Amino acid sequence: MLRDLVTIARPHQWTKNLFIFVPLFFAFNIYGIWGIDYHVAVGAFVGFSLVCSGVYCLNDMVDRDYDRLHPTKQNRPIASGRVSVVIGFVFMCILMLGGGHC
Repeated sequence: MLRDLVTIARPHQWTKNLFIFVPLFFAFNIYGIWGIDYHVAVGAFVGFSLVCSGVYCLNDMVDRDYDRLHPTKQNRPIASGRVSVVIGFVFMCILMLGGGHC
C-alpha cells in the first residue's frame, strides 16, 4: 500500500515546484533575498509540494468513477480500488496538514 500512496502523491510532479527557488537564484545573493534565507525557501518548497500532493489525492477521490472508464487512469490506486476512499481521505488530510506546517 505504501507504493500506492506514493503513486497518489505524484512526487515526480514536484519538480515544477522548484520555481520557488528562481528568485533566490536570479538575485545572485547566496544569503537569501529580502531577508528570506534558503531554509525558508526549502520549507516553502516542501510545504507547497505536500499541499499539491494533497490536491492530487483529492482529485483522485473525486474523479474515481470517471477514472475507472479511462484506459490508463483506471490503474490509479483509488480508481482501481487498491486504496479505499477512506484511506485516501486520511492521506490527503495528512498531506495538507503537513504542508501547512512547513
